[in-house]
Amino acid sequence: MNLDVGLWYLLGTIEASMSGYHQYILQAVEEGRFFHAYLLVHEQDSVVQEETFFLAKELREKYGVFDQYFLEPEKGSIDIEATREFRQRFIFQTVGRVKVGYIAHIEKMTLPAQQMLLKLLEEAPKNTLFVLTTTRAKLLSAPILSRVRMVRLQGKGTIQIKLEYENWFTKLFSEEALLFEKQKVIEEIEKTEITDIDFHLSCYIWQRKNDKATIQKWLDSLSFMHKNAKVRTVLEYFFLT
Repeated sequence: MNLDVGLWYLLGTIEASMSGYHQYILQAVEEGRFFHAYLLVHEQDSVVQEETFFLAKELREKYGVFDQYFLEPEKGSIDIEATREFRQRFIFQTVGRVKVGYIAHIEKMTLPAQQMLLKLLEEAPKNTLFVLTTTRAKLLSAPILSRVRMVRLQGKGTIQIKLEYENWFTKLFSEEALLFEKQKVIEEIEKTEITDIDFHLSCYIWQRKNDKATIQKWLDSLSFMHKNAKVRTVLEYFFLT
């Protein structure tokens, strides 16, 4: 890795949790102040692609962004013809509408394709957002890295996290589970150092627990949590008392 790439790799990186990066980009789009190109990096390809899917879904459902286009490798690479066709979709600006382009595995672009990508990033009209993904950021050239905001994703993917939440909450709400079993689940949650457990548990309760007593107790627990109580203390208060 040359010095230029190394410096950008260290200094141009944002580290974010999965939910954190979603919020970061969505808020930027909502306020119209987004950087024109983001590079999502994670060691697992399935996680990177999964998060791209969720971002596209959220942009479409929450903000009505329907002009979204995807480019991914075919037969192991992304050639200049595919990149040229992709570029054509972004030449002209659509007034008042955001266009989003997703490119998976940009390290697999051929050299001519990379050169065309650089030109696209330089000339893209206003209200255009590009989301590039890779598992091998160190292989990318300095010119490409200099034109993107790198987001190094931390932790597990959204699907895996949601499955873990479902398993935890199912056990905690089970009438058959013993107190010591629920205590073990709470200890497991505490070890993960999750920062948005209150949000996910709130969603779970609103969707599945419509009795007023449960909802009121959770609202009381949230009030308790917002007074800087530890997550473990709040969960023990809610589930073990």
